[in-house]
Order: sequence, then C-alpha cells, then structure tokens
Amino acid sequence: MKNVKLDNVMDAIGFSVFESIPIEDTANNEIRQNINTFLSFAVDSYVLVQWPESQEYMDEDWFDEEAVLDVEGKFGSSAYFVPLKRLL
Repeated sequence: MKNVKLDNVMDAIGFSVFESIPIEDTANNEIRQNINTFLSFAVDSYVLVQWPESQEYMDEDWFDEEAVLDVEGKFGSSAYFVPLKRLL
C-alpha cells in the first residue's frame, strides 16, 4: 500500500537536499548518498510509541497486523513499535 504522506515528505527532503547541494557539487556526493540511504531506511522503519500514546493507534485497521509489541517490556507496558509511515 502506497503512503502518500511519506512519499510527499521524502520528495520534499530530496528536493531540499538537491537544491542546497546541487548534483554538480561532486565534493558532497557522499553526503547525498548518506541522505539517500537514510530515506530508503525510513520507508521500512519502526518508531517506539509508548503508553499512553500507543493507545491512539490501537483502533486503526492496520495496527494488529503492523505494530509490534515490546514483548520484553523494556519500554513499559503497551509500548509498540509502529511503522514510521503510519505516524505521518
């Protein structure tokens, strides 16, 4: 399923980076590559959402299938790892 909000954010970041560090500026190729890598990871990233904030998402259709409970309880009861794309 395509997440338009995530796509829009990634496009805005990409546009801003390439505006501020033009492709002709080869000295910053590594920086551009690192930003590209970061954005690629963001697509599949999860964010820790602790109780009581996690409760906001529990009624969402996607929650049971996509959120992951912190079964070890390191972050408190009812803390979940939620896909970043769902928090936008």
